[in-house]
Amino acid sequence: MMIFEILIFAAAIVVVYLYWNTPSNDIVQEPVKEKFQGSMIQNISMCPAQSKAFVGKNGDNLCCDGNPNGTDCEGKTICTLSSVNSKENPSCFAYLKDLYIKKGRAQCPRTMPNYYEDDNTNAFCTVANLNSQLNGPSERNAEKCTVGGEGMTDPESCEVRVALDKMPCPSRGCKKSAYSIQKNKPVILQTYFTDSGNITRWCYDTNSIINYWRSLFGEEWKSKTSHINPDRDIMFCSVAKKYFIDKTLTKKDIDI
Repeated sequence: MMIFEILIFAAAIVVVYLYWNTPSNDIVQEPVKEKFQGSMIQNISMCPAQSKAFVGKNGDNLCCDGNPNGTDCEGKTICTLSSVNSKENPSCFAYLKDLYIKKGRAQCPRTMPNYYEDDNTNAFCTVANLNSQLNGPSERNAEKCTVGGEGMTDPESCEVRVALDKMPCPSRGCKKSAYSIQKNKPVILQTYFTDSGNITRWCYDTNSIINYWRSLFGEEWKSKTSHINPDRDIMFCSVAKKYFIDKTLTKKDIDI
């Protein structure tokens, strides 16, 4: 019996020894994980578009918005690729992120607020967050639109989506859409809305109609469309709202 108790005691000591001397996965892996995420998230590997890489006097890899001249920049040094804690220059990740936030506010639709440029400097807006290099969405199949491509001639462009955002609704709950009548011509913005009698109506955005006419008829667009009065025709949303919703126009004030 004494031998059995000694064996149990010895086994307990072994268990305790192994517990305290076996490396903990949490203790070892956590710092590595944080270091990896920090290096990936806080900086990028290439200079922002339109800037050029050079090595500064302190050995940092820097980006110049002009022409590099040895260890100097003939222009402005905009960011660093080397250090994320530089007092002289922001990391290129931080620089590009701030720049894209500003461009997104100016050029992206509300439904796709995240602006980015790919490695070929093509510009997009996307609904998803950006990846760690800021050159694409974090989700491969995330919805996106193109900035500066075919512009107002492409119903799916960011410019058209921004125009739809800005287009006033005659009433609450209206449904907006853009469609192309003719290839390479400006699209027309349309909306369906419900009037005060709960009847579904439709109308066109005035500016999009006029832009289409200008593209179609050139300098003669006014004479070619003189039979249509944007201030009286209910096909235009500005008139439709006053007639169907606000009731500030009567039948004698409109053309039907």
